[in-house]
Amino acid sequence: MTLTGFKAKNHPQQTGARGALDEVDDRGTEPEFVRGLENRFGEPFTLDVAAAAHNTKCDRYFTRADDGLQQSWSGERVWCNPPYSNLGDWLAKAWAEWPSTRGIVMLLPANRVEQKWWQEHVEPQRDKPGSPLRVEFLPGRMRFIRPNAVIGPKGDRPPFGCALLIWEDPTAKEGQEEQIIDRIAVAIAKAADADYWTDEIADWENSEGWEREAHPDSYPLMAYEDREAFRKQARAALSALVPTTPPENRDQGENR
Repeated sequence: MTLTGFKAKNHPQQTGARGALDEVDDRGTEPEFVRGLENRFGEPFTLDVAAAAHNTKCDRYFTRADDGLQQSWSGERVWCNPPYSNLGDWLAKAWAEWPSTRGIVMLLPANRVEQKWWQEHVEPQRDKPGSPLRVEFLPGRMRFIRPNAVIGPKGDRPPFGCALLIWEDPTAKEGQEEQIIDRIAVAIAKAADADYWTDEIADWENSEGWEREAHPDSYPLMAYEDREAFRKQARAALSALVPTTPPENRDQGENR
């Protein structure tokens, strides 16, 4: 049963004026909106994981029959306007797939932040230092496209706002973290009076050459393992300050 079907049965006052429209899970996002996001982020989406042939935003897509929840999203830059009837499952899938993707952008209703799917999968991680997830609450009310419908001048706007969930590209995040770890390691080494650490070694490119040139007599004592020891301390410090473990894949049996 879709969300609208549930409301028609249990809350008829919410659907009485327009009837129970069970196509709510199949309403599409306007192409112009998605193209605008691509222009903003500087790269196109490569996979639409919750689409139909008539409203997909990418050449590669999964339909209801394909079931994007059962497919791999690996290596893709993902766009997802998920069915609103089981949002918890789609959020759990996004967290599970994110490390192997090139980033995920998901469109969700912004009027249900008290519900379990938001409280478990979004709220603990959103907009936290070191978290890959940020949330943007969109102004106004978006326009959606009903199945097989012609896009009219007024479109079809739901009685609620929407939010974008943006998981950054994990490969970009890894590079940023390594740069931070390098800077922390240099600081730790300097604080420990490791006088063989120079500013030129901070990026550690061709660091062996720098060490030989700066300290030819004691070079054997300044081996790769010494540098990695400081990086290990830096990594532990960063992990303690900014835990980045995503939410566990908990039971999604209620309040999706």
